[in-house]
Amino acid sequence: MPDWSIASPVAGRTGLFSGLVPGFDPYPLSETSNFLTPGARASSSIQPTAYRGPDGALHVYFARSLAPGANPDARGLQLYHSHLTWNAALGAWQSASPGAPVNDPTASAGQWFSSPTLLTTGAGQEANSAPFVLNTSPASTRSTLFWMNSRPTGGGSSVDTLAYSALDANGNPVGALPFVVNPDPSLRRFGVRAFFEPATQTTVALYYGGPAGRWGLYYVPRGADAQGVPVGAAPNAASERNVER
Repeated sequence: MPDWSIASPVAGRTGLFSGLVPGFDPYPLSETSNFLTPGARASSSIQPTAYRGPDGALHVYFARSLAPGANPDARGLQLYHSHLTWNAALGAWQSASPGAPVNDPTASAGQWFSSPTLLTTGAGQEANSAPFVLNTSPASTRSTLFWMNSRPTGGGSSVDTLAYSALDANGNPVGALPFVVNPDPSLRRFGVRAFFEPATQTTVALYYGGPAGRWGLYYVPRGADAQGVPVGAAPNAASERNVER
């Protein structure tokens, strides 16, 4: 998720973004003065997903490998939540504290996005990535945030678990639960998406992955409430179905 503006070329950075307005990351992509200082800049802000909540804000969730100003996070990617508010006078979305952007990356007080909050979605050395929001209606007071939780098991491998959390009216997660329990450790899982079938009140999560050399598309159905938030006991790995089978 870029958070830099295109500007006229700077000596030694021709063709790169110079970063007029700070966004999620504390330094723009081409900022080099702190490049070799550990923890001076975030490595990435990626995999964005967003929805408009009943509070009127545009809620944005994304994965990032480093908290602002912190040393590299040994847990890998973690989830963050930011938001934009609607400025009716300008007819545009803006940060809760937009500041005053100027044409100088070192002096700009502008901010495109409201300061992000690290979400508590796992423990210890677990990584969390690939967020996706299921929102069944703009008037829904509850939505569902899905993501992939990866727990290292040694030898460079990990167990991927599809996780979710209900979101309250302000876009804040309420707990973190597995969508499926006892997942098959031989399957890698990536890129979760979901949809809601109101006639049967079923939420279906889809993702790609599989065992080494045999990747495909998988899906798991689960009972949900009228707003698509999963309810009842989580199904086991046997509920994971390969679309091609």
